[in-house]
Amino acid sequence: MIPPEQTGMDYLKPAERSQLQKARFAEPSIDETIRQLDRILASRTFARVQRRAKDFLGFVVAKKLLGHTDRVKEMTIAICVFHESAEFDPLESSKVRVAASDLRRRIAAYYANEGQQDSIEIIIPTNTYVPEIRNRCCLLLIRDFENWHPQADQDHLCTTIRDELAHQLGRVGWIRVTTVAAFESRGGARRYGLRGSFEYKENVLRLNLSLADLSARRIVYWRSFQGRRNEVFDLTRSIAVTFFKALRTAVPRPLNFEQSQPRTPHNLPWAANDAASKRTISGRVARGECYPSHSIRCVRPA
Repeated sequence: MIPPEQTGMDYLKPAERSQLQKARFAEPSIDETIRQLDRILASRTFARVQRRAKDFLGFVVAKKLLGHTDRVKEMTIAICVFHESAEFDPLESSKVRVAASDLRRRIAAYYANEGQQDSIEIIIPTNTYVPEIRNRCCLLLIRDFENWHPQADQDHLCTTIRDELAHQLGRVGWIRVTTVAAFESRGGARRYGLRGSFEYKENVLRLNLSLADLSARRIVYWRSFQGRRNEVFDLTRSIAVTFFKALRTAVPRPLNFEQSQPRTPHNLPWAANDAASKRTISGRVARGECYPSHSIRCVRPA
């Protein structure tokens, strides 16, 4: 973790930088928010943005995290970020208002492109300089698959397919995935559950899956998939793409996905056969759990 004083936060007083550093260690959500701030400022969208505009965003986010929202005013921004004197008159200069308007557009552009999958959203609503920090995470529980074969034939594939689905969907920033033996009824954050059954006959796999909103206690999507035994990972990737889209539709989202840049199978996180995926699959080949990695191809669903 990089101390705030080493990240250019000269718009904060030393005592505030120290307080923010302690808060990062004490509260994970604060640390995640600052990391998200760093990610935004280091993005291509902000690559050619002037230092003062970046400091503007850093200043208002830091004040929000410190609980000093009452100090996020046009006058304090002008003095602390733009280094104006105490005689600065907002009625005579629109510098801060213009910068805020441009900053809002930049942030919107970031989340419409590079930040689509980010788990935290930072926005500056109109008519205020106090930012909103939204946690966009969705908790997905993937339950152990049931093998419907009377003799439990190919039973190890239940675990293999479940774990591969968890791996693929877990690569999406706003989806937090965990595997469980059973769903538990409890309150808290919005939770979704994915469960399924597995059938195997004459070298053909059939998977029946359903996605449930555990908080609302209702099924939101279900579908059956079928493929040959040696196509198990193609089949699993197709399932991952399908249920990613189902979750994207089901989860209440701060962003309007219809206005965001469409994500084709070519730029979904799991669409490419990257080195990590090849190493994972190659290991399963060595254990006799799947077919050779050279025969894996990208999924291109309709």
